[in-house]
Amino acid sequence: MKNDDGSKQKIIQTVRQMIEKDVDINKITVRAIAAQAEIGVGLINYHFGSKDKLIGDVLAEIMTEEASEKISQSLAEPKKESFKAMLNGFYDLTIKYEEIEKFLIKRCLTEGDFSTEIILLPLLKQIFGESKTELELKIIAMQIIIPLQSTGLNLEGTKNYCGLDLYNREDRVKFIDILTENIMG
Repeated sequence: MKNDDGSKQKIIQTVRQMIEKDVDINKITVRAIAAQAEIGVGLINYHFGSKDKLIGDVLAEIMTEEASEKISQSLAEPKKESFKAMLNGFYDLTIKYEEIEKFLIKRCLTEGDFSTEIILLPLLKQIFGESKTELELKIIAMQIIIPLQSTGLNLEGTKNYCGLDLYNREDRVKFIDILTENIMG
């Protein structure tokens, strides 16, 4: 069992190194992972079920680490403006890791993963205090995250639809401001 955990960690570390070296995630193969990790191809399927599941897990781990700092900063100052700054930081990550984000967003949407919304709940609770129920806070979190996911999947379509170029930081800030003001008042 200990060897299984060691090989699983070796696989995760290998994929992480490939991603951090800017290897196109669409070009990462099971064979390339196995060769670099010096393990058999079958161990990847044994531990993760599929290449997509493995890559998704590693990408989610990387993004969670990067987002944690932004969340910590917002918890320290739970005001609407710091919340907007955090969302802008999330969107900056979406631009920085566009292909990775698209992969993760599709995975979240198809697998019903609401972990991003769950991360927002403590922040929303601090902003709204006791004026909102848990259910209301969950819906507010969805109202914020779903448009971010939708636009993150189709930046060009968003530009065509509303005229905001979300590759442009100024337009992203404007988008986040309008989104949060419409939802949070």
